[in-house]
Amino acid sequence: MKYEEYNISDDTLNFTVVEPNGFNAENDYPIIVLMHGFGASSKDLAPLASAIDSRGYIYAFPQAPIEMRMGLGGVGYAWAPISGEGIDQSINNSKNLIKKFLDELVKLYGNENTKLVLGGFSQGAMMALEVGLTLPDQICGLISCSGWIHSPQLDIEPDPNNKQDIYLAHGSLDDIVPIQKSIEAMEKLSSMGYLTEFQEYDIAHEISQIEVSDISDWLKSKIPPLES
Repeated sequence: MKYEEYNISDDTLNFTVVEPNGFNAENDYPIIVLMHGFGASSKDLAPLASAIDSRGYIYAFPQAPIEMRMGLGGVGYAWAPISGEGIDQSINNSKNLIKKFLDELVKLYGNENTKLVLGGFSQGAMMALEVGLTLPDQICGLISCSGWIHSPQLDIEPDPNNKQDIYLAHGSLDDIVPIQKSIEAMEKLSSMGYLTEFQEYDIAHEISQIEVSDISDWLKSKIPPLES
């Protein structure tokens, strides 16, 4: 698999693309977008590409816009602060940047018919739900690993014709984002007619190999990879 780094302009998100083995630019691959959690970077989830499927999908990993100084001189990135004032404003700013990034990504690797899946881990999962649920015509699937719904009132209406598939996963031992957050999201989305699947794992605030295998199986059943 080939890694490509993109830094298009100062007012857009940097992102990493992982092209599948045997990549052919003429093919219309489904695109899987996965967004990292608080304090990580675009590289954090990139290893999932080969674990999910190495030939039939294009993967993209955007980097959150807020730079943070971490311990031992490290640098991390966030979609929004986790406390204090300005959280909602930061989330809205990140939502707009993600939408712009998705448009840029499709121009580079897809077309108006390209199937897009939006997902993430922790804060990245929250952003995936916040953005993806408002784009039912653009996003066909959503993956939330240890995530939650932030906005009490999302800008969405119940729609019996909505075909978005949603996969929610969470660790029962998570003491950072309690599993109840995903359960509440699942109940809310199911009540609105969304096609949801929820899986609980005996893990903490992390993604396990079993979880990745389940995500791979779910993806291949809902949004099949391009046949090589």
